[in-house]
Amino acid sequence: MERVAFVAVLLVAASTLAFALTRMAPACPSEWAGAEHVAIAAHEATYIRVDPLHLYEVGGSALLGYSPNAGNRHPLSVIVAVGGSRENLQQVEFTCLRATHGDEVWSVRPTDGGINSPSGDGAPSGRSAFAGGPEWPPGDTITMEAWLRIGDRRYVLVFPPLTLTKGA
Repeated sequence: MERVAFVAVLLVAASTLAFALTRMAPACPSEWAGAEHVAIAAHEATYIRVDPLHLYEVGGSALLGYSPNAGNRHPLSVIVAVGGSRENLQQVEFTCLRATHGDEVWSVRPTDGGINSPSGDGAPSGRSAFAGGPEWPPGDTITMEAWLRIGDRRYVLVFPPLTLTKGA
C-alpha cells in the first residue's frame, strides 16, 4: 500500500513538473554573436534593409505603469515593432528584450503580438512583441535592446538611453 501511494505521489510530482516546464517562457538565446547591430534613432524612423527588395521599419518604447506596486516603483512595459509588407512580416521573430537599469539587467523572450494590418490592399502592416518587466522608479534611465530574426538574419536593435516615465 505504501508503495502504491509513493508511486502515485511521484507521478503527480512528475506531471506537475512537466506541466510547469512546458508553461515557462523560452529564455533569450545564449549565443547571439555575429548579429548585426542597428542603432535606433531617437526621434526619426529607423530602417533595416535585408536585401534590395525587403525594407523594414523598426522601433519600440518602454513605459512604466501608472500606479506603483510598492513605494515609488512602477512595473515596466516594453513594446517593439517592425513594419513592412504583410507577407514579409511572416519571417520576423522577436527573440529577446533586454533592459539595463544601473547594474540590474532584465531580459525576457517577449510575447508575439502577431501581425496587424490596416484595411486596404498594399497598406503597410506591422508585427509587434511586448513584455512586462521589473518595477523601477520614474525618472531613472535605462538602456534597451531588442533581438530579432528576419529570415535567417539576426539583428540587435540598440535603443538610445530612455528616461522612464509613467504611462496612462
